Amino acid sequence: MSKRWNWLLALAVVCPLMASAATTGDVYLVLKNGGVGTFKASALRVYANSDYASYNKTAYSPTVPAAPGQTFTVSFRGLYVWSGYQGNYQFDVNYTDTSVKKVTVAAGTKFPTGTRALYVSQLGVTTYNPGAAYAFSIVNDPPPGVTMRYCSPEYPNRATDLWVAWSGMSYFSDFSKAVLQRTTPGSSFWATVTTGSYGFSSHVDRGRLPSTTYRYRVAIHDNSDAITYSEPIECATASSDADGDGHVATALGGDDCNDNSASIHPGATEVPGDGVDQDCDGSDLVLGDADGDGVLDASDNCPAVSNANQSDLDTDGAGDACDTDDDADGVEDLVDNCPVDANANQADVDGDTVGDVCDPDDDEDGIMDTHDNCPRLPNPDQADADLDGVGDACEAPELR
Repeated sequence: MSKRWNWLLALAVVCPLMASAATTGDVYLVLKNGGVGTFKASALRVYANSDYASYNKTAYSPTVPAAPGQTFTVSFRGLYVWSGYQGNYQFDVNYTDTSVKKVTVAAGTKFPTGTRALYVSQLGVTTYNPGAAYAFSIVNDPPPGVTMRYCSPEYPNRATDLWVAWSGMSYFSDFSKAVLQRTTPGSSFWATVTTGSYGFSSHVDRGRLPSTTYRYRVAIHDNSDAITYSEPIECATASSDADGDGHVATALGGDDCNDNSASIHPGATEVPGDGVDQDCDGSDLVLGDADGDGVLDASDNCPAVSNANQSDLDTDGAGDACDTDDDADGVEDLVDNCPVDANANQADVDGDTVGDVCDPDDDEDGIMDTHDNCPRLPNPDQADADLDGVGDACEAPELR
């Protein structure tokens, strides 16, 4: 018999058998979440692969999220019964973890004839669900963590800002996010500082309290909500007077314009022309301008007292700001009853301590001297019988 007739005879025998191959009822693959994190619905692709490709089937599981330790089943209907030479099944589970995984949970599985529900577990094929003890474990691994490296006050606001850094973040297939968390010693509550994506490796945490210790850690999440926490790192913000000069930083409501240098604070000795504002008055002292009024000492009429306007009432070369006798009348300003009007005799007719030279109402009658018809004798009524402009109070009777 020729090879052609042998092939046709074999085909004639096989084809009727294939056409009449029996199938099962419902088949349930029994699985268990044996790792960390929750398998989301349809996160697993499960293959029932036969030795005859046309018998292959695919299902997605779980139908609802499966938490760690939870058992669930994957349902197949109409798998083929073992025919004696075909219908040998292998069950593979594909899913994304730290890498894309393919796990063979059962091989060489053969189903008997019948319409009863069948279960595939570590016990093989049974007509009952054997439960979690014999379920195939599918493991979601914890995500790789990071190592905390640095934690220190951040310049220039060292009393309120902390710089935190970590290393060792490796890429993995189901990476979700990295979360920087903060707490204080003795507290069990970790607050979220910020959230980042892959490559996130440092952060400045601003607005903390001065002289306060904080603890930080990084939580790496995967897509199954599994979390790996780093070991915490601890550091403290600087004092509100970081340089110890007795002045609180302006950023914290104080008056120290540079809290990183003890030589800079209000009242500090200013160094002329060095470009540094040592006394925090808002400007550097100009070289050769000891009082900082913008007028060089060589031409300043008060080189040790600030007087930008250089006022000199008596033109004696000593500015009013530092002249002890502004009107040059020989009477010191501190006792002069008219310090800016020369009056060496210190006359004060009304005894009000304001000298007559600068007193606008010498007789204290309520009438200003410029309008008073008797400026040196009180006459509030301003009586003037002869209307000659001289008040009766100060005019001789025979002249009235």
